[in-house]
Amino acid sequence: MKYLAKEEYLPFAPDEYGKQIHINHLDCEAGTDTKKRLYIRRLDDGSVLAYCHHCCKSGRFSETTFRSLGSLKKTTGHSSSGGTTIHLPLDNETNIGEWPSKARAWVYRYGITDEEIKQYGIGYSPRARRVILPAWEDGELLGYQARKIFQEDPLPKYITYHNKKNYVWKDLTSTNNILVICEDVLSAIKLHRFYASMALLSTYLHKSNYHFVFGYEKVLIYLDNNNPEVKLKALSLKKELEMYLPLVKIISIERDPKELSNSELENIQYV
Repeated sequence: MKYLAKEEYLPFAPDEYGKQIHINHLDCEAGTDTKKRLYIRRLDDGSVLAYCHHCCKSGRFSETTFRSLGSLKKTTGHSSSGGTTIHLPLDNETNIGEWPSKARAWVYRYGITDEEIKQYGIGYSPRARRVILPAWEDGELLGYQARKIFQEDPLPKYITYHNKKNYVWKDLTSTNNILVICEDVLSAIKLHRFYASMALLSTYLHKSNYHFVFGYEKVLIYLDNNNPEVKLKALSLKKELEMYLPLVKIISIERDPKELSNSELENIQYV
């Protein structure tokens, strides 16, 4: 039996338990794959199965396998909340000078500084050809988003990996007692220049995480305003949180938080 290297499939594994995806097998030994013949499935226990119908190689990743390979020292973060352990890609490069120019340009396009890149551990995975955006809580890795940079690559713009039981990112160091809930990590980083921020890594706030928002005088919900379905989810979340909080508001700006200037971010509470 021939085996796939975990770097060939693990960075592309779906975050949803029980889900399977099909992608082109990059650098497949049987030749160029244009028919998405690499099948990758996330099992209910969090492990990942992969099989290429082109070169007939297979792979399986689990925490037990990972530890047996002696590679734990190469990972970042673990979960103490009882959920599935999250690991950053083994080839995650945090030195932006080593990134391809398109990856640097994408991050700089949103005004992210070199200091923030270092502070939040933003990296680039050469194997996945994606910018890696980790979500942290008190030094614990809760998940990350892998953002597509090259338009010719398959799969959606974002692939999100998160802890099944605790998948929000929060930072409570703000002193103005305002929390802004958004979708993606980069938006949360920019918002945190002025507020406490929470990246859902999706469009859903699990009820087990409601306690993260308690104690704030104002909670702003800032999700995708160009998507009717997401707007309905934002409205539903507002109604739910209003049962527990004094002031909950939906921000209706059409652009994502990461696209706003500092002055616009600072004043969104008045919009």
